[in-house]
Amino acid sequence: MNDNERERLIQKIMDEANETRNMAITTLEQLDKVPQELKEVVDSWKKGKIIPFEFNGITLSDILEKERVSSYLHAIFKMWVFLDDPDLSEGYMDMDFSVDGDLY
Repeated sequence: MNDNERERLIQKIMDEANETRNMAITTLEQLDKVPQELKEVVDSWKKGKIIPFEFNGITLSDILEKERVSSYLHAIFKMWVFLDDPDLSEGYMDMDFSVDGDLY
């Protein structure tokens, strides 16, 4: 990856995931280590395209919706957790991520 591409991706991560520059650099480095199953997803994201991915009945869209996050990267990293330990995906779709009351 050339310097211009690297800088573009760092800025993309900063914008989409609301991360600092240092965190965006770390995130970009981690994206190069995703499991083989997610490489096409990451490569497409880097090009500005979103492609579907499903594992154990859970899609990236499910993660975004259930956890009420807008960062596609969050969904990719959560899916990585499920790929590393499929047992963690069991019951995920039945989990409730809603928050009742005030957090503070």
